[in-house]
Amino acid sequence: MIRHVASIEEIARAADAVMVARGDLGVELPPAVVPPVQKRIIDTCRTWRRPVVVATEMLQSMVHASRPTRAEASDVANAVFDGADAMMLSAETAVGEDPALACRTMAEIIAEAEASPYVDLRPSPPSGRPPASLAKAACTVAEETGARCIVALTQTGHTGRLISCARPRVPVLALSPSEHTLSRLALCWGIAPHRLELESDMERLARRTRECVQRLGFGSPGERFVMVFGSPGSPGGTTNTIRVEQV
Repeated sequence: MIRHVASIEEIARAADAVMVARGDLGVELPPAVVPPVQKRIIDTCRTWRRPVVVATEMLQSMVHASRPTRAEASDVANAVFDGADAMMLSAETAVGEDPALACRTMAEIIAEAEASPYVDLRPSPPSGRPPASLAKAACTVAEETGARCIVALTQTGHTGRLISCARPRVPVLALSPSEHTLSRLALCWGIAPHRLELESDMERLARRTRECVQRLGFGSPGERFVMVFGSPGSPGGTTNTIRVEQV
């Protein structure tokens, strides 16, 4: 385990996603070492643009209790503040007495943490690649135009992941025809994935996107949103276009 922690950069570069399993870390490492190791893993994953999940005993008391301890609530919130993409419940939902309550409680803690001024909205370090720079630029455009949301139109999920890494201050709606892509994007910070068939006619696609934004509650008539996508004919995984639209 110590060797694996020392190699976290190589692991993050090779992995599709990383889980911080504190139970396993706690078996191999002294308890006092686990929190800084968790932060190191999260920071490394953000540097390499990999989704990172924090797991194990997040709300352990809710296996039987109807509310978490204050320490557990702080644990969940601190994972949000550190920049983790997702948190995972284990025994709370596998054998807990009220799995739905545990999920609602975690969601409430996460929402409160994300609404606070302490959440880490620093974007991932620049990669020097045009798609990442474009995703960051889309966040700036959204902020400066007062857009209600950013819409990532994506086949592979690449565009959505880049925007998530840029940590925008507005919601991100990821639209894709692929259920596999949508499932993977559900792990990424700030992403709300929904199904939409994409097409090559940009005006028709823009109209359908406007309808989708309004229907899903991401914007009202007259409000702006920013579309980010790869232009028709470009290779899969290429993000090269920003477009400001109005609902």
